[in-house]
Amino acid sequence: MANTNKIRGNSWEYAVRDFLQHFFKKKIITTREGSKALDNNKIDLMFEDGTTLPFSPQCKSSISYNWKWLEEMPSNGILFWKRMIKVNTKQKCIGKYVIMDLETFKSILNRYEGNILDVLGNNSKGSNE
Repeated sequence: MANTNKIRGNSWEYAVRDFLQHFFKKKIITTREGSKALDNNKIDLMFEDGTTLPFSPQCKSSISYNWKWLEEMPSNGILFWKRMIKVNTKQKCIGKYVIMDLETFKSILNRYEGNILDVLGNNSKGSNE
């Protein structure tokens, strides 16, 4: 029987990959597909050509947050956390979060000279997406 936690985690990893793909020209794959060494170093996504993203994504889907995740990440790591709650015997997503070190956030912001609101995806209609 398949491990439902592993399946859920892999699905979240693919969802983050698909989200990030909109921002990069090179194809993004999971490190399980491309590099056992990166996967062992708590990096979940990489470019198909074998190079790494400008940050080190780590994807987690869980009910509780574990500070150890941050301690284990590389210095330029970004944690993509899908927060779950248990409803009867099933789990339900109640939020999606990006957690990173302040220096990593500053380095990302320093790459943009334009309007930071455009970078963050805000629009004039006030959408909550």
